[in-house]
Amino acid sequence: MRDMASVLLMRDDKFLLVHNIKKGLRIGPAGGKVDNGEGVEECAHRETKEELGVGIKLIGKIGIYDAPSPEGTFRSHMYIAEIVRGEPKIQSSEQGKLGYFGWYSINEIRAIGRLGLLNSNLCEALEDIEKYIN
Repeated sequence: MRDMASVLLMRDDKFLLVHNIKKGLRIGPAGGKVDNGEGVEECAHRETKEELGVGIKLIGKIGIYDAPSPEGTFRSHMYIAEIVRGEPKIQSSEQGKLGYFGWYSINEIRAIGRLGLLNSNLCEALEDIEKYIN
């Protein structure tokens, strides 16, 4: 099983989620597959910069969750992070993949999950994420 990094950016008890539109709408954290020779944390930094154009500081690792996708199941290493450089914006290289992003409270994330639009690995992580909310 291949590894991937998922990054939940946190600001004022809200979390940034991206709307992946590549193969139907899936809402979840920024992130992607670990490249050959790359560490998972390095991937977290790279993917967040590639997708949203921001520099981050990893605050903690939420856990490791199975992440089924059209390309197979991945082992998703999910992190909480804060932005240290820049303001998030969908980068031009991601225009066909990511349509939008938004900041959501944990209750709003749960509501998105009830609609069936949330990435399954994020659904699994919700209880673990709550410990990071003030």
